[in-house]
Amino acid sequence: MERHIKSFLIVGLLLTFACSTQAKENIETSGKTRKQTDELKKQAASCSPASAQTDLDVNNVRTTLLNGGDMWWDLNDAKYEVPKVSPPGSAPSVHSLFAGSIWVGGIDPGGNLKIAAQTYRHCHKTNL
Repeated sequence: MERHIKSFLIVGLLLTFACSTQAKENIETSGKTRKQTDELKKQAASCSPASAQTDLDVNNVRTTLLNGGDMWWDLNDAKYEVPKVSPPGSAPSVHSLFAGSIWVGGIDPGGNLKIAAQTYRHCHKTNL
């Protein structure tokens, strides 16, 4: 009986997670009015652009992390390699994820929601 309860809970948790994930359309500034573009820039809080990256090589995973909060890509290609190929380039590698990012948020003393997040960084060139 206890085994059935554990199985039911695990399936329930997996279904909850699967149903709560979603994709969102990438909204770009092209076609927006100058006022709308200026408002988007204000929301970015004058942050400096990301300028560095590092590679994480742990267990059977090799991936790239960027200091802009995004990870698993080099602004052009997927970089979440699992299982990792050693030495790199000695065989075809498989990249199971393309891109992701860290979201951090909270409520300030005034009760306002503050969040640092990105949905997708659209890049035409790389400065890294």
